[in-house]
Amino acid sequence: MRERMIQCILFCFLILLFSFPSLCLHGAKQGLLLWATTIVPTLLPFMILTKLMIPYHPFHSDFIFTLVIGFLCGYPLGGKLVDEFVSNHTFTKKEGQYILPICNNVSPMFSVGYILPFILNHKISVFAYFTSLYFPNFLFLLFFLWKNRKKQLFFKRSETIYKKDSFSTIINNSLESIFFIGIYLMIFSISASLLENIPYFKSVTSIVIGCNEITTGLLHWKILKIPFKEKTAAILAFSSFGGLCSIAQTKSVCKKSQLSMIPYILCKLLFALLSFYCIYCTL
Repeated sequence: MRERMIQCILFCFLILLFSFPSLCLHGAKQGLLLWATTIVPTLLPFMILTKLMIPYHPFHSDFIFTLVIGFLCGYPLGGKLVDEFVSNHTFTKKEGQYILPICNNVSPMFSVGYILPFILNHKISVFAYFTSLYFPNFLFLLFFLWKNRKKQLFFKRSETIYKKDSFSTIINNSLESIFFIGIYLMIFSISASLLENIPYFKSVTSIVIGCNEITTGLLHWKILKIPFKEKTAAILAFSSFGGLCSIAQTKSVCKKSQLSMIPYILCKLLFALLSFYCIYCTL
């Protein structure tokens, strides 16, 4: 049944490629342009640096290192860090499932450089934005720490378990990850380009576009003619969720630990609802 469904989806996608070549070409160009001009120069150096830092990081616990670096760097580097520590047995697989949605999120740099100035035009305060966006992560972190209060994760650090890869191996692994991210960006940008040109069910397609890929999704919602309060709450919800593209990217960098995406997606949906409610009540 699953194989039949995948075959049908792939066949439909093939038909769309042949039926709307100009739209698909435009979407592919947009995705690859975003990858080449934004993702590669910002994410690739962090991927290489964090891989080098793992055996020598200055924090007194691997858990704090994962939270801080994952939070600052955002998708999908938080997932990459969790994958490294789970595959090295620093975290159990169950711990990794809890930590993944906490530290794998929209980075503050992306928020300050793109969402606040370009999408929201600085119409809400920085405090209201960051509180609404990251408050669900903080609540879930407190729940995780309470649930694991006897394990002393804040003081857990493995000194001898890491495999120190050569610099060339680190570069090759990082290039492989960044290449897969580019492929996913291209695919989801093509689907966004097709969805934007569907003449019917605009409200439904707008929600799907928002959940599809965060950059194109937020840009689509920016130009919608709906009340500011509802628009801002939706933008915060989509930002908190991260998009299906970021989920696909996260899955691609978590291949060693084989972390399940189902609990991760459910957590992100819950975070999106909480972010929507927080900013809606604030405005």
